[in-house]
Amino acid sequence: MDSYILMNGLCNQSVDCVSKEIRNLEECAWKKELGASLELIKKRLNIFPNGLWRLYHNAKLVSYMYYIRIDERKNIILGLIIVIMEHAKTLRMMASYCLECLLDLLKNIWEIICLVWAWIKLLKDIIKMLKRFACVVVFHH
Repeated sequence: MDSYILMNGLCNQSVDCVSKEIRNLEECAWKKELGASLELIKKRLNIFPNGLWRLYHNAKLVSYMYYIRIDERKNIILGLIIVIMEHAKTLRMMASYCLECLLDLLKNIWEIICLVWAWIKLLKDIIKMLKRFACVVVFHH
C-alpha cells in the first residue's frame, strides 16, 4: 500500500541529514550544475527551516519546496537576498537549459511537420498516378 507523508521544517532532523536528502533529489531532477549546491541548501535550511515542505512517497523524498508566510518575511528578507544572490548564476543556467530544451523541442516539431508535409505531397503524387493509371486501364477496355 502506498504511503505519503508531508513534512514541514526539519522535524527534529539535522540540517546535514535533510540537506543531503534534498541534494540527492536535486541531482535526480537537474543536470549537476543546475541543481542547488549542498552549501546553498544548508544556507536555506539555516535561514528559514520552517519554510521547507517535503513530500515522501513510500519513505522516499519525491518533492520539496520552500514557502514563506507573510508574517515571517521581515525576519528572513536579508537571508533571502543572500540566497538569491548566490543562486542567480544557477538560475541563469537553468533558464538557459530550459530554453535549450524548448528549442530542441521546437526543432523536433518542425522536423515532424516537414516529414508529414513530405508524406502528404508523396500521397498526392501517388493518387495522381493511380488516377492516370485508372484512366488508362478504363480507356483500353
